[in-house]
Amino acid sequence: MVSIIIPACNEIYLIRTIENIIQKSHGEIEIIAVCDGYYPDQPFPNDSRILIIHNNKAIGQRQSINQAARLAKGEYIFKLDAHCALDDAFDLKLAIDCQYDWTVVPRMYQLDPNKWAPKLNKKTDFMFFRSPDATEHQFRIDYYDARTARNFPNEYRAFKKAPWRQGDICDTMTCIGAGWFMHKGRFWELGGMDEEHGHWGQMGVELSCKTWLSGGRMVVNKKTWFAHLWRNHAPWKLTQKQVDKAREYSIRLWTNNAWPLQKRPLSWLIEKFAPVPSWTGYQFNEKFEGRN
Repeated sequence: MVSIIIPACNEIYLIRTIENIIQKSHGEIEIIAVCDGYYPDQPFPNDSRILIIHNNKAIGQRQSINQAARLAKGEYIFKLDAHCALDDAFDLKLAIDCQYDWTVVPRMYQLDPNKWAPKLNKKTDFMFFRSPDATEHQFRIDYYDARTARNFPNEYRAFKKAPWRQGDICDTMTCIGAGWFMHKGRFWELGGMDEEHGHWGQMGVELSCKTWLSGGRMVVNKKTWFAHLWRNHAPWKLTQKQVDKAREYSIRLWTNNAWPLQKRPLSWLIEKFAPVPSWTGYQFNEKFEGRN
């Protein structure tokens, strides 16, 4: 069984996302929707596979994911934002290509909310996060596009030729956290979502660092896809102070190799995908004792 976890706060597309999941799934699933501090105006579909958690007061996205994962009955969990469309049989396609220590990201498109379909010219397979020394957007998720090509031409040329981009199942440095799939047991082995980050922000960095630095692998599955609605605001209200706190915590944790379950240093991850935009010349803290 796949447990599909949807944390939601003031989401106008939650019901449509759930209807699309029901329509496109082919295997045994359950849908756990966390209505965090609100409740949709539209009725939920009448389907016994839907479990609704309603928090009168919002607790946050990370906390909502953990809350739902504790109730999940599936062998796998698929965290999905509440404004997404999915490929046919996405659940079976993700499960069949998910080794125990993998975090799997479906090929991602931008969503056309009017057609509820992917914008096929807006595809994103590979992402990276910037260094703490970047001139802007420090330690933030970014992706390879025309802007990256202009600002980091050498890194972009190397990326276009990189062998790890080849095939239907291929490596990615990180993801944005909108949709990711893994074994439930693995999720808890990695500590669930780290609530010390705060309730939102740095989720993709957390997922990728936990996955890679524990000895696992983060991959893109190009055999299936999801389409995600890009927005310029977070559904959970955040102050700039909260955003900065999450980023500062993330930088301290990963650049100091301070996560207890690490088997690899952060420098290993950057070297694996080198040259990574904004990381050239970065001086790593090499103090690291591998854990077994």
